Amino acid sequence: GENWGMPTIEQIEELEDYCLYSNKIHVNGGDDYIVLDNHRGSIFVGSNSNVLFLPYSGHMYEDKGIYGSNDGKYWTANHTKKTTTNNAMVISVGVLGTEVYFSKTHVSASYDGFSRFYGCCIRPVVKKK
Repeated sequence: GENWGMPTIEQIEELEDYCLYSNKIHVNGGDDYIVLDNHRGSIFVGSNSNVLFLPYSGHMYEDKGIYGSNDGKYWTANHTKKTTTNNAMVISVGVLGTEVYFSKTHVSASYDGFSRFYGCCIRPVVKKK
């Protein structure tokens, strides 16, 4: 669809700045992972009460699925700033041990996005008019 596109890093930053983020829900006196349609994942809740669910679908490396039930990596429309690589920025959500994480993979001296030959998920957004 012409009205859909890849999220930009600026849109991802809006999630970080303006939404509540969680991968656990308080149920019957304890915490449990968020599950929707039998898929674990993380949610973002906006100030308007809209909810975005990102399932932990892992990513692919060559022909192997990686971190399928603990992690989700989603492409953004942004490429990294280094001209010597073909890497792109991703948003990562998931569980690492007992810690919840949400991170934007920014360009840094030690880590330059994700190589585009990895199989990350796509979560399209409606284009702003």
